[in-house]
Amino acid sequence: MAVRRHTKTELNFWVMPNAGFATRPVLQAFVDEFEAARPDVKVRLIIHPWSLAWNRFMEVIKGRNVKSTPDVLQVGTTWVTTLNYLGALEKVPVEAGLEDATGGSLGDASSQCVPWFIDIRVLYYRKDLFAKYGVDPRWLEDWKGFNRTCAEIQKVIQKGGLGNIIAPLAIPGQKPGVLMHDLAPWVWQAGADFGGDEAGETNLAQASLLQGCAFYFDLVANGYMPVPNSAVPPGNFFTGHYAMQFTGSWPVDSYLNPASPYANPQVAGGFGVAPLPAGPKGRATFLGGSNLGVAAASQNKEVAWDFIKFLNEPARQIRHARTIGALPARLQGMEALFENHPEAHQVFLSSFNSARRLPRVIELGSVEQIIYKMGARLLSAIREGAYNPKRLQQEIASANGEIKTLLSVHRYGTRPVGRAA
Repeated sequence: MAVRRHTKTELNFWVMPNAGFATRPVLQAFVDEFEAARPDVKVRLIIHPWSLAWNRFMEVIKGRNVKSTPDVLQVGTTWVTTLNYLGALEKVPVEAGLEDATGGSLGDASSQCVPWFIDIRVLYYRKDLFAKYGVDPRWLEDWKGFNRTCAEIQKVIQKGGLGNIIAPLAIPGQKPGVLMHDLAPWVWQAGADFGGDEAGETNLAQASLLQGCAFYFDLVANGYMPVPNSAVPPGNFFTGHYAMQFTGSWPVDSYLNPASPYANPQVAGGFGVAPLPAGPKGRATFLGGSNLGVAAASQNKEVAWDFIKFLNEPARQIRHARTIGALPARLQGMEALFENHPEAHQVFLSSFNSARRLPRVIELGSVEQIIYKMGARLLSAIREGAYNPKRLQQEIASANGEIKTLLSVHRYGTRPVGRAA
């Protein structure tokens, strides 16, 4: 008599490197737990670099050159509207029991995704260095004072007085590029925007948008925030190589834990957190993060939602956030992350009052790519010594033209989500 073999249900779990090279071991621990609880399921963890993830999602949608399509996927909050319009995401079913994960959340919830972790930008700075060299933390309150802070720290560095400190400010993420996320707060604080949620067209050629972009790129051009290259050693604020950094990270169990082998003692024992400096039109910061969703093409949707529910169980979501140095999307349990840092807790919480998201336009995923390429060209100009206000204005005008062409071709900016053009 033949023995029937039970075939396991296979899930492809697509994610990006949220913890650098540690992403695989971090998430594999959760996968192993799920497989132990569900021996009928095999989860394949597939990690795509952030620089390639968007294009690979597009390949799935187009049905091109895809060896293993995703079942469960990490979705950046700025991608949700576009992917939903393209029919790439399954709607969260009521029977999945994920209402608590969506409702009790600080994340960007939608009917297609469940918030996983969040990114809200604050400014880290070295309280010990500020005190030693007479830099007043109150200078961080606005753009003028922040520039003064950068200039004062730069003077000390040039005199050889800050040891391992390379520059006043680390570029967000330590990547040789500028994301729309990075530019947005400065654009908003100057009184401009990239477009509204319902806008079918946009106009970057605004004096206030130019002002916001100038503030950011001048930080690079003035040497306050150098772009990583072969001449600049790897590192960031948390490794002790910079005096300040804009980031949404909260690595409380690693870089900010004096007992951790990853921690720099001076950073862990002498850091402070402040809101982003206010601009001419007030204070604003970026709020984003990542969600979890089920691909519309998945053949195992019910099991896929079971896996998402497993990952978003409160204690498990918080454990994941702690491990990757982020903030969990759930409100529940957030206090435990800040139990030894009440001042930082207050700064993060107050930053939600001035937090904004990028506009939920269907074309946002493509617009982001245009802004990124604009930033890359400007960084090249800075490296070549060819950056100036006129060059900045030219690059903004060029990006503006590309975005207008994109919107005019698609002509679905004001259409309801899910409706074909």
